[in-house]
Amino acid sequence: MTVHYRLWSSGRPSWCEYELTTEPEHTPAIRSFCSEDWSDTSQTVNLDVELIPEPDGPRGPRAISVRAAGRTLGYLDVKDDAAWAPVVRRVIASGLVPTTTGQIFAHNYEGWDAADNFIAIVRIRLGQPNEALPLNDPPMVPYTLLPKSSIVQVEVNPS
Repeated sequence: MTVHYRLWSSGRPSWCEYELTTEPEHTPAIRSFCSEDWSDTSQTVNLDVELIPEPDGPRGPRAISVRAAGRTLGYLDVKDDAAWAPVVRRVIASGLVPTTTGQIFAHNYEGWDAADNFIAIVRIRLGQPNEALPLNDPPMVPYTLLPKSSIVQVEVNPS
């Protein structure tokens, strides 16, 4: 059983600020998350994604793929691998899989030829590596994170 650990990312919960590096071989995986019946020329798909280290892959020892449902959607940019590799590896070493929010912005357009007219941008909510993890290890039992705020009301059930 895979146990996910949601990275502590800054910004709004629905804001996906980091654009993945994608290659043509990722297109079938990305397209598989889009609905078959396009009522418009574009779609936005929200999904959870996993960050998976690929030290033996062709992209180098610090490569990090981004996957959903076991399918690779893209990679963190090479310039960001060095900062994110220790964070992702720390979560993996604790027996968990780092997870965050992702969005696919897909577009079908009318072309003059019969070529595939599908374009997609994949973004994830990533934030900064130094803000992604707490100083201590995550709990191994179910837990709830309190929202970041100077005003948090906690109700105590007097049982």
